[in-house]
Amino acid sequence: MAWSVGLDQTAFVNEDRDEQDEQVWDAGVVGRILCVLPVLGFVATVVFASEHFPIDEVWPFSILLAGFPALILRPAVRITPTELVIRHPIGSERFPRAEVASARFNYAGLIIRTRRGGSAIAFILPKWTSTELSGDEPPPDSAAYQITRWAQLADPGTRVEGPPR
Repeated sequence: MAWSVGLDQTAFVNEDRDEQDEQVWDAGVVGRILCVLPVLGFVATVVFASEHFPIDEVWPFSILLAGFPALILRPAVRITPTELVIRHPIGSERFPRAEVASARFNYAGLIIRTRRGGSAIAFILPKWTSTELSGDEPPPDSAAYQITRWAQLADPGTRVEGPPR
């Protein structure tokens, strides 16, 4: 399971319309910096302490460490006017806008609930200042709130109550 440290939101606005063309939530700047630090520490260890840690003894760890940034930086959620895309460390999922019902954070990540009763998980965390994991309602700047509002605007007659399962 991969986690994005911090949550960075990027919005692309079409100036001809009031609606945003695309919103993306992914690892923020803090997440990118924290992701690079272990790699830099490993490189410094190999370079400066190579007589104590020969490369032939630490190469298995270097392979694992090389995949670490991909696990942190790859997960993201993107909404466009027509679909929601969840990017996982390996692969991605696409949902048409009419199929998405709501979104809510829990301790596993962002849970996307579909109108058919299914769910999907995105390995991203709420903002550091958010109280959503305590059971509070998501604030208007939350990814869960934005995705739920985006889904309800597609079909205002359908509203799903309660947390996703």
